[in-house]
Amino acid sequence: MMLRVPLCDLAPQHEATAFETNEAIRRVISSQRFILGPEVAAFEEEFSEKLGIPYTIGVASGSDAIALALLAVGVVPGDGVVTTPYTFVGTASAIERIGAVPVFVDVVPGGVQIDPISVNYALETTDVKVGAVLAVHLFGQFGDVESLAEVANAHKVPLVEDAAQAFGATYDGKAAGAFGAAACYSFFPSKTLGAWGDGGAVATRDPLVAQRVRSLRAHGIDPETGVYAGAGDNSRLDALQAAILRVKLRHVSSWISGRRALADAYRRHFSAFAGDIVHPAEAAREHATFNPLVVRARDRDGLLAHLRSRNVEARAYYSRLLNTEPRFSSAVSFPTPHAVDAAETRIALPLYWGMTEEKVSYVVENVKSFYAR
Repeated sequence: MMLRVPLCDLAPQHEATAFETNEAIRRVISSQRFILGPEVAAFEEEFSEKLGIPYTIGVASGSDAIALALLAVGVVPGDGVVTTPYTFVGTASAIERIGAVPVFVDVVPGGVQIDPISVNYALETTDVKVGAVLAVHLFGQFGDVESLAEVANAHKVPLVEDAAQAFGATYDGKAAGAFGAAACYSFFPSKTLGAWGDGGAVATRDPLVAQRVRSLRAHGIDPETGVYAGAGDNSRLDALQAAILRVKLRHVSSWISGRRALADAYRRHFSAFAGDIVHPAEAAREHATFNPLVVRARDRDGLLAHLRSRNVEARAYYSRLLNTEPRFSSAVSFPTPHAVDAAETRIALPLYWGMTEEKVSYVVENVKSFYAR
């Protein structure tokens, strides 16, 4: 019998929080405070407490969070921003949106996270003045974030963390986003902490960076004085989304535990597929969220087609490197052979809180039937 297994299904989350969410929405409607206001302020405080980072500023999307964070740490038009080409287009488009130049470097051998050695080489050799290093914590994991921070500090360049996929992940007990000058989060619905629409946040330990982001998100108005401090944007987190996120924030730790249990189930099953499927490794001090669960697969495209024919929704991640896209032809790019390997071999498999063991087994059975051929 064929099952249908979606890549992500939010229904279990919504059913588990329906009463709380409805009450939160009614609260916002009654208040008539739909833009910023007390609901957003409360979410920012609760989110900061969860992260262990003093300041959170809610913004309209994860892409806006990147752009505003880069501006807040001092990136100016013409600056280079060192990042990875193996990521969602929003990372690089946010760099270009503020007039900066992406400087693409490789990922670690056999992995998907940005390579500190390649970052260091780019900082030492590029002719572009670099304004920031933008590390992307892909798929709910970190990479060697401590080495990245050391490299950035040695070159006196701020490290900004794109933690859009990594909320809830920790390294040595510290949250994704706690290692750099600023961190960026996305609340896109499929994220570990997802809204009912777009939303994002910038988190930082630096009160000056926080003040700049608050001004930048609201047309450049200084939130303390009301004076127009400079150019800005309209990028404010809606109160309705903040209220929904506050509800989900109370449950997200248990959801992450559920995701990790499912990832462990996949790992156990895939131990029999040596050479065909490589489950993402988790460092000794890392606590990953696996959002999404992306594995390395032999004949990735063949497996993708097979799974889809069996009603298993899988997806290639990210098969088009950004340094090969014509729209980024003006970017600086260093050799990226390991990113090429990642683009050709990575596939996302279904994993979401509330997914049943039956569906995990069905996915595994169809992976097995593909390689048995």
